[in-house]
Amino acid sequence: AILAILRERRPVHLSERDSELYELLFRPNHFSPRQFQTLISNAQWRQANNSALVTEGQTVTNLILLASGHCDVTIGGDQANVIRPGDFIGELEYMQSQDKSDAGSVVISAPVSVIAKGEVNYVSWSFEDLEALLNAPQNKQILVRIEALLAKDIATKLLETDIRHGARLNPDKIPGVPGVK
Repeated sequence: AILAILRERRPVHLSERDSELYELLFRPNHFSPRQFQTLISNAQWRQANNSALVTEGQTVTNLILLASGHCDVTIGGDQANVIRPGDFIGELEYMQSQDKSDAGSVVISAPVSVIAKGEVNYVSWSFEDLEALLNAPQNKQILVRIEALLAKDIATKLLETDIRHGARLNPDKIPGVPGVK
């Protein structure tokens, strides 16, 4: 127990892009630098440019976190929402996979397409690797925090989609809401 406390208190050195992501999303959501380092060290940084990160109807096997840029979310070709830095992609599918006994073998199809608008940078975790990381006994606090963060992300997107849909039906009813046209 004492060794774990000492390890947690040792300084953590993050790259510039890791540090920016930590400050954007993880610090405000009460992740310690060490917890973030554990999580990010198991992720892969990726880049896309005007391409699909997720395609409607295809199997989702990765949890993605947008670090920079924007993505459009479409359903049947119609825009439903926008993904911004700090937003997750595949979080609903990841949470659904956790309800199954063997997440590595669960096949969940994307209900939407997510398309990068211009250049985007993101981090990606395979569901299988993330499950193994979060279910390790020493990472239970990270598991609780990431599940809360994903639930918050899902709730925010549902609210934004509902507001956007309501604004299309009654544009004068929701003045001043950013992103509503």
